[in-house]
Amino acid sequence: MKIDVKKMKKDYFLLVSLIKKYEDNLLNYYGKMNYVLSEWNDKNGLKFSEHISDEKKRISLLIDSLKAICNLYGYLIKKYEHFGNTLNIDFDSIDEISDIFNQLNDKFDIIVDKYNSLNLDFTAKNKEQILIQKEKTIGMRKDTNNLKREILKKIDTIKRIENDVNYKISKILIENISETVVSDYI
Repeated sequence: MKIDVKKMKKDYFLLVSLIKKYEDNLLNYYGKMNYVLSEWNDKNGLKFSEHISDEKKRISLLIDSLKAICNLYGYLIKKYEHFGNTLNIDFDSIDEISDIFNQLNDKFDIIVDKYNSLNLDFTAKNKEQILIQKEKTIGMRKDTNNLKREILKKIDTIKRIENDVNYKISKILIENISETVVSDYI
């Protein structure tokens, strides 16, 4: 998965602008339709008026769906900005990453065990240096384990965001836009 947060922001602002223009165009369109309907006083005009009313409700739901998509973009931007401008994750390699950290931790354990098995009595003048190196190795092991936890925590956060997004997407009503053909009512 690759996410470009800057591009997402650009698309978000474009979507906000397009929704606003679409709402303005619809307001103008329905204003003109109301004018036409005020002059059209027969049974076809009444039928057309009912259709326009139904269409207006359907389009209102469509706009709500577009706004929900826009809000979803805003949500994603807010959540992903914490990770940087570009996010690259291969969810299939998470176990592999964890295994690499585990192998590295095993190697640190082997090194610490070797330090522990050293007889430091015969080398008193190097004992302090060896103990310092052992503590540095233990510190590196601890830092590596902390890094692993942080990486896995961030990956879990991204997975939760993705699951939340998938749930939100499943709740958004997406519909094709169709236009009324006046000749159907004449």
